[in-house]
Amino acid sequence: MPAINEHLTLDESVAPSPARTAGMNQIVVLPVIENALLKAVLAWYL
Repeated sequence: MPAINEHLTLDESVAPSPARTAGMNQIVVLPVIENALLKAVLAWYL
């Protein structure tokens, strides 16, 4: 299910660190599903 996280500043994981440094504070996440299996997750930082 697609999701929007408007609290990227609260995410302590390593992945969003460069986005926070660049002043971004939101992320849109879109799963890519093929044949009922999760193949990838696309993320856009805003």
